[in-house]
Amino acid sequence: MAMHGYGVAKNMECIKNSKGIMIMQHSYQWLSLLSATLFAAICLAGCASAPPTEAPMAGQISKQPFGKTKEGTPVELFTLRNSKGAEARISNYGGLVISLKVPDRDGKLGDVVLGYDNLDGYLKASP
Repeated sequence: MAMHGYGVAKNMECIKNSKGIMIMQHSYQWLSLLSATLFAAICLAGCASAPPTEAPMAGQISKQPFGKTKEGTPVELFTLRNSKGAEARISNYGGLVISLKVPDRDGKLGDVVLGYDNLDGYLKASP
């Protein structure tokens, strides 16, 4: 694509206004330029106004064996807990969510996942 004039590609139709300044003829070119400029301005403004990063919320991650696949590959169960007591138990066998304990309206933790408590249940009855 050859360039000419003010660095505008030949296939972009430009015209000169009454003062002899090159301007873009098609409205979609203006729209593209305007949207790119607005996107850049929003990104820069967002970076400038972002609050300082805070220390991560205290939580815990633990790992325990969950079983073995038919091929003998060990499967692990990762337990993630936050400071308020919510807990997620996730296996590395397809990212299965084994358990998710969250508080109800009274603050009592309850498991909201319907599934098996051991790997054998998933190996036998998984789709």
